[in-house]
Amino acid sequence: MHAIISRWGNSLALRIPKAAVDAANLHEGDSVTISEDGGTLRIARSDRIDVQALISKITPENLNRDEGWITAKRSGVEW
Repeated sequence: MHAIISRWGNSLALRIPKAAVDAANLHEGDSVTISEDGGTLRIARSDRIDVQALISKITPENLNRDEGWITAKRSGVEW
């Protein structure tokens, strides 16, 4: 299957031909991962990130409580 890379803003875009979309059962809005191996790109379906599921895994034991910045002395070049 042949496709052309086009410019989309500051990025490059690849239009996926309908035959490939149908074969991979992809739909607009699907989440995919793109990986590279030796100059070959691979596009694979990925699960959507469930933010609530991620939040539910936060516990007091794994929560990063780095609050030293609150009381740290100003350097004078914050902005």
